[in-house]
Amino acid sequence: MNDKEGTKERLLAFISYLKIRKSEFERRCQLSNGYINSIKGDIGVQKLMNMINVFPQLNPYWVATGKGDMLKSVSDSLSLDDASHLDENLYNSSSTPVKDDKYQSLMKILIQIQKREEEHLASIMKLQEALKLKEDQINRLLNLVDKLNYNQSTPSVD
Repeated sequence: MNDKEGTKERLLAFISYLKIRKSEFERRCQLSNGYINSIKGDIGVQKLMNMINVFPQLNPYWVATGKGDMLKSVSDSLSLDDASHLDENLYNSSSTPVKDDKYQSLMKILIQIQKREEEHLASIMKLQEALKLKEDQINRLLNLVDKLNYNQSTPSVD
């Protein structure tokens, strides 16, 4: 995928990869009908998070920048829930079981990935809260400016 292509084109490529319709993708990601067609630039964090929650294999960095691979690597897309199923499959399968030290290393990596993801989500939430506070402050200041302008433009009666 070309880095110069936009977010819309990257999402269309992912939808094509999934072999589903745009409307199905929009519905599953809780996006409005026609949202994909209306994308003109970047998309919001919340919309991207909706997509990642529904399609965890989708690489959000690729969606946002066009850099890297469209799909996350296997280790990036595993969660702790996946790890518990992996645990059952590794020891209950008919194949040779994974040695304990390799299994423990894999579990440590999975836990580190999960912690990092939780930290990133917490950081995003803090940034969203700070942004909301700043927006509220800006709106209050704009209201004050409007009041001052109105008071200055209204002639006083003597």
